[in-house]
Amino acid sequence: MVAVASGPVGSLVGQLAKMAGCKAVGIAGGADKCLYVRELDFDAANDHRALDFAEQLARVCPNGIDVYFESVGGAIWQAVLPLFNDVGGKPGREADEPLAMRRFLTAKPFC
Repeated sequence: MVAVASGPVGSLVGQLAKMAGCKAVGIAGGADKCLYVRELDFDAANDHRALDFAEQLARVCPNGIDVYFESVGGAIWQAVLPLFNDVGGKPGREADEPLAMRRFLTAKPFC
């Protein structure tokens, strides 16, 4: 999950995630920015301005979120937080199977 996925840093983070074999879901503001994020080969792009934003995130991440690149906080962080998987694993993954992006990124909230 990548906040501000249409910006220079977020777009790079999402592309690195895809190169590492991860599912990349971007968050952007507005239809044009979401279209741009999809053009960058993200698996999905969600508009944080949508009234059902939190529900959209839950639909595109039915197995939860393992890694989140945070750069905005606030309401977006509050929508993402309930979707985090436990550090020890997630459904459909063997306990000893590494998560590719955990080798590269550390997600920490600003609050």
